[in-house]
Amino acid sequence: MVGSLIAYATMIKGIAREIALVDVNTELAVGQAMDLSHGNAYVRPVKISGGSYDVSADSDVVVITAGRPQKEGESRLQLLKNNAKMVERAVDEYFHSAKSRLFWSSRIR
Repeated sequence: MVGSLIAYATMIKGIAREIALVDVNTELAVGQAMDLSHGNAYVRPVKISGGSYDVSADSDVVVITAGRPQKEGESRLQLLKNNAKMVERAVDEYFHSAKSRLFWSSRIR
């Protein structure tokens, strides 16, 4: 959800020519990209795509919002370790097909 909100803000501010949404659930990423593209008539046109990591291969900037909320009874340290593993996997997957060197990673909760 955080990633799609950042994509939405990027779209309405007109600060990108292209936005690629990536998720381990590629159908979700494609659906969110389709939802955002419906707003293209009201903003500076932007190409919006969704899917797996290959859709972001030529990105100049990457925003990673991977992570999950804390489970009941789980320590904050365990949550941090689990979310760090998710971000590490995302970075590894991304670098298999990308050239970008600028990352911003955020988990808001």
